[in-house]
Amino acid sequence: IILKLKRGLRQGDPLSPYLFLLCSEGLTSLLAREQEIGGLEGVRVCRNAPPISHLLFADDSLILMKADSHNASTLQRVLDTYCSSSGQLVSNAKSSTFFSPNTSVHTRENVCRELNIVTEALSDTYLGLPTMVGVDRSDCFHHLVDKVCQRLKGWKEKTLSMQGKEILVKSIAHAIPSYAMSVFKLPKGICKAITDEISGFWVGDNEEKNKMQTWF
Repeated sequence: IILKLKRGLRQGDPLSPYLFLLCSEGLTSLLAREQEIGGLEGVRVCRNAPPISHLLFADDSLILMKADSHNASTLQRVLDTYCSSSGQLVSNAKSSTFFSPNTSVHTRENVCRELNIVTEALSDTYLGLPTMVGVDRSDCFHHLVDKVCQRLKGWKEKTLSMQGKEILVKSIAHAIPSYAMSVFKLPKGICKAITDEISGFWVGDNEEKNKMQTWF
């Protein structure tokens, strides 16, 4: 199938997702082909794991590879082929590189020069999840506790029945950490903190009413 693009599509156009899929499949095939022939070496999460060379989400691409001039030149060639075929362009101003701490300065400069990327940085999060998780994972996921507390704080200012509380807790509060829990195993301390906050919201008003009834 040959598609000759003559004009772009606005966001929200029903045809746009299909073109995104077609273009992303083309980029995936190019990267997979180079990985098969040894032109591009992906990154393994552990010794026996398969190498991962790319993660794509809509128009956001995360490329993983060995940091050397050979892999960088291969990636640049793949991107040039993809851009010339699809009509899309890589925004170097919005692109950045990230290296492991053991990568030498000379290697970093060569890779950045080959890819024509100046910025060397990595966002703290990618698709709402932390990009770097160390041994102590509590700091990485404490923002989930803050999100739950923020939601509960707004609900506490309103007069809600027990049925209303149940709906909010099940549909919203419990859903906040579920996305992160589908990818990472959350620390027990984070889970306990979230549970304690929800429990306090659930029984808070009842405890105050019971105290008043006992006093009267």
